[in-house]
Amino acid sequence: MSEKMTPNVRFKGFSDDWEQRKLGDAVNVVGGGTPKSSNPQFWDGEIEWFTPTEIGTTKYVSKSVRRISIDGLQHSSAKILPKNTILYTSRASIGDVAITKNKVTTNQGFQSWIPKSEETEFFYYLAQRIKGTALRLASGSTFKEISSSNIKGIKVVIPSQSIEKQKIGKMLGILDATIASNQKKVDQLKTLKKLFLQKIFDQEWRFRGFTDPWEQRKLKDISKYSNGGSFEKDVVSTGKYELITLKSVDIYGNLINSGKFIDKSVTTLKKGTLPELFTRNSKIPIKHMIQVLDGDFTFSPFKCRKRASALV
Repeated sequence: MSEKMTPNVRFKGFSDDWEQRKLGDAVNVVGGGTPKSSNPQFWDGEIEWFTPTEIGTTKYVSKSVRRISIDGLQHSSAKILPKNTILYTSRASIGDVAITKNKVTTNQGFQSWIPKSEETEFFYYLAQRIKGTALRLASGSTFKEISSSNIKGIKVVIPSQSIEKQKIGKMLGILDATIASNQKKVDQLKTLKKLFLQKIFDQEWRFRGFTDPWEQRKLKDISKYSNGGSFEKDVVSTGKYELITLKSVDIYGNLINSGKFIDKSVTTLKKGTLPELFTRNSKIPIKHMIQVLDGDFTFSPFKCRKRASALV
């Protein structure tokens, strides 16, 4: 956003400048609390009581894992939050959000937002937008936490007209719904792929017309093996070869640009090579196998206790 506070892209019909305001001027920030766990009369009541671990996976929440009683509410700093409150986690995991579908309470790990106007969806997405700011403002030695005053003091630039806020919230909500719908399809395809991998490589399923038994071979007999090297001191902003590091693989196993290059003469990875990048600790190896689709690459272990190798 520029200093003039006018967005470059916006809905038709809006031309007013956006306003720079402190977040506390637009929402009421409310903390939570926990009744004494040793008093059974404070628990298993009818009041929903959320903890931060229950937030962040769904946009809307209504039912909590535990509930407190009226006595528990009255003997703690927990407060009743109305429907359409934005639950905002403020400690340990900071900035996870959800919108309440009914009245709830929370523990002290929240600084929840009650919008002073009716643009709940807009402020829900604004909360996601300023998560980085909240993390920078957080402090604490045992665990990070952001205070109510720090949240209230965050400067935000928002539309001056309520209708524009509503349009923005609605548009982003449609995008969220589309992502969720497509994610279901992706999850189904991943499950199908997992099934195919199991059945095909266990030789339970085969293409029609193939009956010959599979061969048991050592990997070294069907591919060349090559370790990576340590090239960090040779990295340049532009160069002949792109450097593959452990950060060059996304969560889906796709090769992404590392932004690191070298010019020195080394053995490179050609098209069709399968770099295998993995992290080892005492219990769990985490592996990614990716394929070089185009261009020439070289690769590096990048950090100690981490290793890269390739099958050519």
